[in-house]
Amino acid sequence: MIARAAGMLFVALVVLVASQRAAQAECRTFIDNRAGRLAYVVRQKEPVPLFAYVGLPDGRDDNPQDFSWTLDQPGAVVVKDVRPSTGRATFYPGLQRKLYRVTVTAISSAGEHCTPATLQIAVDLDYEQFIVVDQWTGSAHDELTPGTPLRSPSGEIRLTMEFSQLSLPMYVSAGASRLTYAHPANAASGACPAPDPGCVTVVAPNVYGPRGLGQQYLTARGVAESVVDVRFGLKAIDPRIYLGIGRMNRTWNALGHGNLRGTAFVIDKLPDLDQRITLLGSFAYAPSASGVWIGPDGRRFDVSYTYARYRIGGAYVLIAGRPWFLEGGVAEDRGSARGNAPADFTRSETFIGLGARF
Repeated sequence: MIARAAGMLFVALVVLVASQRAAQAECRTFIDNRAGRLAYVVRQKEPVPLFAYVGLPDGRDDNPQDFSWTLDQPGAVVVKDVRPSTGRATFYPGLQRKLYRVTVTAISSAGEHCTPATLQIAVDLDYEQFIVVDQWTGSAHDELTPGTPLRSPSGEIRLTMEFSQLSLPMYVSAGASRLTYAHPANAASGACPAPDPGCVTVVAPNVYGPRGLGQQYLTARGVAESVVDVRFGLKAIDPRIYLGIGRMNRTWNALGHGNLRGTAFVIDKLPDLDQRITLLGSFAYAPSASGVWIGPDGRRFDVSYTYARYRIGGAYVLIAGRPWFLEGGVAEDRGSARGNAPADFTRSETFIGLGARF
């Protein structure tokens, strides 16, 4: 009887010791990140610091041998610290809008694989919203001018905003510009045609002169043009290359020139203002831009052009993390005369401007 009781006591002691050892061997991996949040949203290209540690059932922290970080899908990268036992790592988001699950598992000081922990990181699109004011220098060439320089003020103000609808990255851009230049002439009046820049090809030249040489004399004066350019598009590829459509409205203040309106196909490379130096550029092409202009005798004519515009340049963020940046580059507007248009036109520009992010 005594022997049997002693045996049962021995078995109970063995079970108790084994359970205590098992309890002591149990460990859990924890992620201590951003005030304890285990799910949050970051922007594209925004690296996320991660920190993990190991806890034991009695509340003590363990000194683990190693940590292992894994992702549930490709498209991002987790790089852990060169010292494997620190529990530190960095999550580098990709360029796609995704929800990632980052799992960390530790090997305790006793060599046990601890219960893993998972962190959810939603990568959102890295949207930009900014405004830029550009100053232009360059020249104008058309029936009104043989290539005179642009005058001040000539420039543009442009607002651009990226956003998302139905998980699709989009952008809208609206620009308003004004160009001024001189129309030269050698006299107060004259007969045309003549080798005098005051002789200007009129609207519908085939109607008013032989072999399309219809001209009239225009005395020297300043000419101004105003342009409104609105664009909308969807992101095609990174970095920030959009395909879309645009609407252009151009007005003159001389010689019966009216509005010129057209719908354009657009490619836009927006600047990456999270970088110190970045490229920018755009191309717009309107197969037909048209308007109603007035001839020298008051008759009205439908006028049309094939219109194209490009700009290419770069931007420089003045102070990292601040909103201000400079941009500069070259641009050109070109209109190829079609029905009743007096002549081709070209605007060659060098631009430099100051911008601000919102």
